[in-house]
Amino acid sequence: MSSIATGQAYYSLLFEQHHRDLYAYAYKKTGDTFLAEEIVQNTFIRLWRYKGYTEIQDPAHLLFFIAKGLLVDHFRKKERITLSVDALPENSLQQDPLNARQDAHHFRKLLQTAVSKLPSRQRQIFELNYFHDQSHDEIAQSLNISSKTVKNLLSKATIQVRNSLTVQFLLLLAALR
Repeated sequence: MSSIATGQAYYSLLFEQHHRDLYAYAYKKTGDTFLAEEIVQNTFIRLWRYKGYTEIQDPAHLLFFIAKGLLVDHFRKKERITLSVDALPENSLQQDPLNARQDAHHFRKLLQTAVSKLPSRQRQIFELNYFHDQSHDEIAQSLNISSKTVKNLLSKATIQVRNSLTVQFLLLLAALR
């Protein structure tokens, strides 16, 4: 067996052994199923990037250390965004229905722009899930791909859209100052 195949088998074993505990930990800290799964996925990606296919002395300790760092990063970002929203001038949060409609229209345009920048398969899955309310299984069946593929591509697409909207939001905040 090649070292790559051995390394892949080792990482598959690590994933099987630690995925549930990592997910439970991340979910307990966030209360968000999607975010908890994202933290777990990113934990294993970071482990693979930094350690490659080498065996790890105490994988559970290292995995939880990485997950904790990702959670800290997430909450720092969330705190910065919350502080930015709190720093908005009071008159910028209009209660006027006309302005609310304009804001909603502007947000839809930003969302459409962010979605249009996705690779075609990710865009298709994102649109089916978020705009047509199809489940992962329904999308998988209609596109003739696995549910796991749908989940992975949707996760990537959601992260990319979220990042794009965050950048747009921060640019908007800067323009309001």
